[in-house]
Amino acid sequence: MDHHPTLDHDPRLMHYFEPFTEHARDLLAGDPDAVTDVAGRAQRKLADSDDIFIRNVRERAGRLARFVKAHAAGRAPGADPAAVEFALAALVYFLSPTDQVPDARPGGKTDDAAVLAFAARELADELDRALSA
Repeated sequence: MDHHPTLDHDPRLMHYFEPFTEHARDLLAGDPDAVTDVAGRAQRKLADSDDIFIRNVRERAGRLARFVKAHAAGRAPGADPAAVEFALAALVYFLSPTDQVPDARPGGKTDDAAVLAFAARELADELDRALSA
């Protein structure tokens, strides 16, 4: 499966993001219920967060989770597999307590918000197509 073209142009970013992409790829190759579970956990974490940065991306990041759930349920026919993988990788990153800036550190959710916002922006057209169907 190809990577999302936005990430392909920066090998340093791809190198860092690759473990999350691999995890997403493994999830997508397995049980759709596991994919739905990850998206659901991300939705709950988004809803429960009182972090200002997460609150600012909550709606856009929620679209990523809905997109992934729709794909897992077979309700996003024609969705670009690389886009689904990228969206799921962003959610996996968000759920990881030990990403670039660990969540327990001050400002530890800033990177999570940035990854979610970036993924939602880059996938906006794909999200619109899949979620309006």
